[in-house]
Amino acid sequence: MISKTGSKATIEFKELQNIYTNQDALVYQETKGIIDEYNIVIPILLNINMNKYFFEIGPHFGYTFRRDISYKDGPINSQLILKNTDSENFEFAGALGFGYKMSELYKINIRYSYGFTEKQNLNSSILYLGLSYKL
Repeated sequence: MISKTGSKATIEFKELQNIYTNQDALVYQETKGIIDEYNIVIPILLNINMNKYFFEIGPHFGYTFRRDISYKDGPINSQLILKNTDSENFEFAGALGFGYKMSELYKINIRYSYGFTEKQNLNSSILYLGLSYKL
């Protein structure tokens, strides 16, 4: 499964506040930004069926193949700050879901996923809504 996730974050630049010595220079200690990630997600879920209802629980693994960062304010080079490192491309998360079988062909479900792997000093928290059709 391929997914796009986004988050709004306040990004702090603690390391940058002492770089400039000129008092006329404007130094941003934090800025607001939007981080969009494109991921390949592989959920491995135990499906517990109870008539028309079902529960899902298990891990999911993800790989970020693209990350776009846009800053709301501040003259920041987005390639310099918050770069993709190899360790931050992989994610391990836990998922818990609930669903309803509307018929033999259609299912609707909701799933919550929490990332145990910290990326860019953040843990992911994602709510999925799904509609399935059996071929």
